[in-house]
Amino acid sequence: MKKLLCMFAVCVLAATSLSATVGWEFGVGSGYMYYGSSETRARNRQISDANQILLHANAGTLFKLAPALYFCFGVDTMTDFRWKGSDHVNSLDYAAVMGFHLYPGLSGLMFSTEYALGRRTDFVSINNADDETIHSTQWGNGFKFALAYDFAKEGVGLAPAVGASWRHMPRGGSSDEIIAVFIRLSEK
Repeated sequence: MKKLLCMFAVCVLAATSLSATVGWEFGVGSGYMYYGSSETRARNRQISDANQILLHANAGTLFKLAPALYFCFGVDTMTDFRWKGSDHVNSLDYAAVMGFHLYPGLSGLMFSTEYALGRRTDFVSINNADDETIHSTQWGNGFKFALAYDFAKEGVGLAPAVGASWRHMPRGGSSDEIIAVFIRLSEK
């Protein structure tokens, strides 16, 4: 599977870099994570009145295939930090994403659809445990949809974009739902 993904990435890079404009994007934001596993939800309820911070980040490379169509690949992450005193449950969800950004000609409106390959790792210390335990989910194949408004004229140049995304990630028996709002800087 890894060899197949690497070969696909090399082929896409070679084909698009010869004829396409290359750009980049980087975004930060916040959001909400719905954990599909009842075990994970029960563990999080043990410190339900805890402090919580959710941070979202993504970065990627863009290849212009047509005036309104970009091929993109990169990473998408969401962190969920929960703590109360010395107890904590910190989750790091990470995925490699690959797909398309489409500008339908409605000013700076942009839609994207992307394939996601990722997993989540949880760092847990509850009830004054001396050692922190680390739990990782299975790798999952999911998808991500996003809607954003790009302030660059016709989607070209250096400008911010604001938007929201939804990523569905199966986890081997359950699925996590990640909703994010973000501000992103890109150059195309």
